[in-house]
Amino acid sequence: MDWLVNKSGLPFDYDIMVIDELSSFKCHKTNRFRSLMKVRPKVKRIVGLTGTPSGNGLMNLWAEFRLLDLGTRLGRFITGSRNAYFDPDRRSQMIVFSYKPKAGAEEEIYRRISDITISMRAVDHLNMPDRITNVIPVALSAKERKIYDVFRKEMVMTLGAREIDAANAAVLANKLLQMANGAVYTEDKQAIEIHDRKLDVMEDLIEAANGKSVMVVYHFCHDLERIKKRFAVREIKSGGDIEDWNAGRIPLAVMHPASAGHGLNL
Repeated sequence: MDWLVNKSGLPFDYDIMVIDELSSFKCHKTNRFRSLMKVRPKVKRIVGLTGTPSGNGLMNLWAEFRLLDLGTRLGRFITGSRNAYFDPDRRSQMIVFSYKPKAGAEEEIYRRISDITISMRAVDHLNMPDRITNVIPVALSAKERKIYDVFRKEMVMTLGAREIDAANAAVLANKLLQMANGAVYTEDKQAIEIHDRKLDVMEDLIEAANGKSVMVVYHFCHDLERIKKRFAVREIKSGGDIEDWNAGRIPLAVMHPASAGHGLNL
């Protein structure tokens, strides 16, 4: 949006604008919001689409509706809207870290935006089968578990000729997650393999699928590398991949949740 409005040199002469994932404009301090506000008065009709209009709280709605109605319903300025509908929550003297809705604020906000808002629930429009959650524990061997427990306690360990340490609790937690999956990164981004327990279980699950398509979601890059070494997989990256998956032409697919954060029609 910043490029389109401020850098492209293209005239912004659109009559109607449709913003997919309107929640990406929930912060009024971002360049994308400020850029769009410059040209918003030129647009005669605007539609915003999102499944999470107030994912982090009702205050997210102000910027989104500022774009939609130029401030008619929730106010032209964030300060006025905040004072009208919210009270300080967590604070340190004069510094306010978060706000909470005033009594009745939620109902009043919804009443004000109701004339230009339609909310549809998936349960009312989609006939989906129940999701079946099947949790399968994966156990480490005694040797592998010892490596994990020592690292968790000492925050340092030796694997072969390499020493791996964790500078703080956040790094430790991340490396423990890696180890649980089967490998861990060194300081120079080299992955040291520890076990294949999850890959073994994955193989059993693929066999149990009996030819039906299987989608595998991975976490770390070394997960993907080890999966590719063992299985013939295809990454879901493009529209063509999605078409082939929906047509049943991909028996085993892999994807990272960050690339599928906004619902794909799979």
